Parts: sequence; structure tokens; C-alpha cells
Amino acid sequence: MTVSKTSITQYLAFSCKDYLKNTELPDRFKARGLKKVEERLMYDKMDTTARQQYDQYLKDVKISKSMIDTAKLEGKLEGKLEGKLEGKLEGKLEGKLEGKLEGKIEIILSSYDDGLDITRIARITKLSEAEVVRILKEHGKM
Repeated sequence: MTVSKTSITQYLAFSCKDYLKNTELPDRFKARGLKKVEERLMYDKMDTTARQQYDQYLKDVKISKSMIDTAKLEGKLEGKLEGKLEGKLEGKLEGKLEGKLEGKIEIILSSYDDGLDITRIARITKLSEAEVVRILKEHGKM
């Protein structure tokens, strides 16, 4: 409870007594909330022109932060969209290549079953003889 009494004591001592004398927060006062009081005192000490400039500065900071946040959001959305498109294209390409390979495998297997030699099968499928042999072995034909 000592902390609470100390904080309240500091707050009351400053806001009631020292406000009229100093209008500055003593360094020894550490109670929570006194920082805002000090900031308000500094603001109240400003002349009208300085206060208007400060208010405009705060508005400009808010606008800048908003613009930065908007740019970040737009960048994230753009990145997600690019990623989706790239993924779709890669998927389509992968699917086409996989389909072509499946077709070649079918040709290799049926040609081998029909008695064609590996050299001729390689020429027809435009694969190396080693590839043809590998595929035949994978499918238990050799």
C-alpha cells in the first residue's frame, strides 16, 4: 500500500501546490499518470501560435501514419494477389508437365509391351535411353 499512498501523495502535491508555483514536474515524482499532467502543462504554457503549430504537427503525424499503414496494407494485398497468381500459374504448368510425362510413360510401357526396342522408344518419346530404362524399371517391366 505504500506505493499507492506515495503515488497519490505525489499527484496531489504536484497538482495542488506546485502547479501554481512551478508548472513543471519535479524529477523525483514518478507516479503513474503524472507524465500526462506534465505534457498538458507544457501544452498550456505554449502561446497561441506555438499551440496551433503543435496541433498541426500532431495532425500531420496522424496523416503520415495513416498513409504508411495504408501503403503497408496495399503492399500486403498486392503480395498476396501476386502469390496467388504465381501459384496458379505454377500449378497449371506443373499439371501440364505432369500430364505430358504421364502420356510419355504410357507410350513407353505400351511400346515396350508391343516389343519395340529401347532406342526406338527413346526416339519416339524424345527421352534418353537411360530415362526410358528408368521408367520401365519403376513400373516393373525390367
